Amino acid sequence: MKNFLESNQKQEIRAKISEDIVLYEPNNEQLEELKNILKDNLSIDENLNANGEISYKYIRWIIRNLCMNGAFIDEYNDDELENLIENGNKNIKRLINEIVSLLSEIGEDMLVEHDNLINTYSQIGTILNSNVDRANMERKFDKLFKKNGYDVQFKDLINGNIDLEKLEKKKIKKQIKK
Repeated sequence: MKNFLESNQKQEIRAKISEDIVLYEPNNEQLEELKNILKDNLSIDENLNANGEISYKYIRWIIRNLCMNGAFIDEYNDDELENLIENGNKNIKRLINEIVSLLSEIGEDMLVEHDNLINTYSQIGTILNSNVDRANMERKFDKLFKKNGYDVQFKDLINGNIDLEKLEKKKIKKQIKK
């Protein structure tokens, strides 16, 4: 008998809505594109609520790239696509709901990444404002980076050899692999 960890692993298929409507999980490249779509089309207000709208151009991209046999989507212009989706049956509504759910999950992950970066920048500012000698500052930075799972040292920061956003992505990937 499988435990809940083994039985709840990520699948290639995100949702099989019907025999002909299948939504796949995005691969890493597609996930980055979806993040860019969200970055370009949504804004976050002071209450951390996402505001904005995803146009049919991006719905088209998602269906083309993440649905089984989705290339047909390019046969329709945006008005036709909107009509077909708006007048679609429950399967089409379920597909759109699953796409919205996917985008929401990606958005939540982006907020966590952003929050982690802000927290790290804040801690860096605190260290820089502290009144300590270089050796203590170097020790504090190395401790901060190690605590936060970054594979860098103070000398890398001084030499300008780090990109915290890239480090955050690597850190998240390491956490997922563990």
